[in-house]
Amino acid sequence: MIRQVFSGHPRPRLELRLDPTAAEPLEAELDQHVDIVALGTRHGCPTHRDRAPDGLVLEGADDLATDTGAGDPPMATRQQLRDPWLREHFVERLFARARVREMLAGGAGTADVMEFHSRHKLQCMAHDPAGCRALGRIAASAHEAPAAALVAYRDRFAHTLACPASPGRHVNAVQHALGMVDTQLSRGQRTRIDATLAAYRSGSVPLAVPLELVRELCAPLEAPWVNKQTYLSPYPPKLRLRERLYAYQEW
Repeated sequence: MIRQVFSGHPRPRLELRLDPTAAEPLEAELDQHVDIVALGTRHGCPTHRDRAPDGLVLEGADDLATDTGAGDPPMATRQQLRDPWLREHFVERLFARARVREMLAGGAGTADVMEFHSRHKLQCMAHDPAGCRALGRIAASAHEAPAAALVAYRDRFAHTLACPASPGRHVNAVQHALGMVDTQLSRGQRTRIDATLAAYRSGSVPLAVPLELVRELCAPLEAPWVNKQTYLSPYPPKLRLRERLYAYQEW
């Protein structure tokens, strides 16, 4: 049984390939939510490897292979983890890969793939809308060749989340979520949504603010699809990574 941080978040397996004399790369908040499955140095082999990792932290750029998102676990260097957007992206992919692993280990069927895709739709949309649509087609046709569909979905899911989410796509994902409950919102709530998204676009507030508004508005409503979206909680909330994600200039 995989230990749960809280419902929906299996513990990712993280491999560290670092200089053991250097400072620790992970803050305590992240370190307590992952399982370190291998330890090693830049030029050495891991001291133990009993389980395949969901992600790797490497010492420097010389160790960083091309990260296409297809098959191999996500990778990040110590330096990259100091950048708020790169760190959040890496951690998001780390936990997403752990959820895929958990689904496949449980003997997933076609209904499981459909449910998994339904819960991850907004998250995929924020990274790669075309990839999200492709995943929907794979999930919808999974009954035709279940084993092949699981592999295809796993690989396309990883490739989709490897695309960095942009501020504009985050805004689109928030608007899509709130569009699902638009008829249940008051004029004042819509005005508040517009003002919050405008503040995010301008860089006045971080991404955490509009996402918290989505949770606040949708929680008491008849909005089961929105409330189960992994996009609203892609990793344990104690990590608070989105509090540092301010929109950069792309508008």
